[in-house]
Amino acid sequence: MQRIAALIALVVTVIVIAAWIARDRGAEPVEAIESVVDAPVDPAPRTKSPGIDFPALSRETGPLAERLPERQQSKRECTDRELVAAFEERLDSDKSRARHAALASTLTESGNTELVLAGAMLSGAESPFDAIERTQLAMQLGPQHPLVLWQAAELCSREQQGEFCGDPTLRLNSEQILGRNGAYWSKIAAGRIQRGEKEAALAALKRAAVEPQWDDYWIERVMLLERALAVGSDVSYALRITEAMTVTAGDDGLELSLMTRACRRFIAEGEEWLGACTGFGNRLVASRGLLHQVQGYELLRNIYKRQGDDYKLAEVSADLDELKIALEEIEEADFTGLMTDDRIAALFIDEHAANGELAAIRQMAEETRRIKSDPDYDSCAAMRAVIE
Repeated sequence: MQRIAALIALVVTVIVIAAWIARDRGAEPVEAIESVVDAPVDPAPRTKSPGIDFPALSRETGPLAERLPERQQSKRECTDRELVAAFEERLDSDKSRARHAALASTLTESGNTELVLAGAMLSGAESPFDAIERTQLAMQLGPQHPLVLWQAAELCSREQQGEFCGDPTLRLNSEQILGRNGAYWSKIAAGRIQRGEKEAALAALKRAAVEPQWDDYWIERVMLLERALAVGSDVSYALRITEAMTVTAGDDGLELSLMTRACRRFIAEGEEWLGACTGFGNRLVASRGLLHQVQGYELLRNIYKRQGDDYKLAEVSADLDELKIALEEIEEADFTGLMTDDRIAALFIDEHAANGELAAIRQMAEETRRIKSDPDYDSCAAMRAVIE
């Protein structure tokens, strides 16, 4: 069971930690901007997870583990080898990709905007041409759907996709619906960086630094994929959420690496790059996602070190140290509740939407510890309920 928990823990932590490892590696920066719409509208309001009722967590003082009697601490693992093997097989990445490819074809025929979009997301890096075709179909069905436009921006931030990314209707709709979201402009900047359009990338980065909203829609994409996975599977809500998280994990990793490397390279060239990159870094550290926060702190630390601003450097370094401690805490967290308990999975989704990734992980880990402290807790039964 520990190996199973590690699968989902890796989804959350490895990509974040890799941000430190990869920050000095990778391709050279590059990218094109056009005119923007003066009065873009807000994207659709955030939705909530399915209506699964669960009691509020205890708000007593002190960590939950310290409030529980020592005799109640139970960390039993399931000893049913066949059941554990079946659970691990259900999470096997190669077999998941095969299932997802088949489901993506089914979803594409649905005629429903969000299901077709889910098919595009399930195509992923394994089938980039399928992802583009399905995204284009979703755009025909819902040309102003925020998540459809986000998917298009995601594809175009990775590499130049010819006519697809140059479509003027796509650009107009994206700027109208997503134009006030700095995270969208970060993607635009990344695409331009890859194409060598330096000045256009700077223009987009300036927008990323000042727009009033910053949202990568990760939790909304997870929720959309969970609903789509329900079409082709009768497994539990918790396991569908887990699969959706693995599909969407790290979507922003390349984009953020490209932009932070570009900033480190170009901030010495003048105040425009310096101002845009400083603003960009501040937006990242205030975001909901851990990967964004890590990259933001690293970028700001680099900027203040170059400027010789010891006060701000010390301040940012202290904040980054606190985040590193939190990441170490995450590495020790028990993720089995997220994979095996619908109630905990719903708690994670709602807490992430409300207060961000770190708060969601802490709440999930605390509630998992609570239920597993029950002497009657049966980890095998929890696993069996997920896959049968």
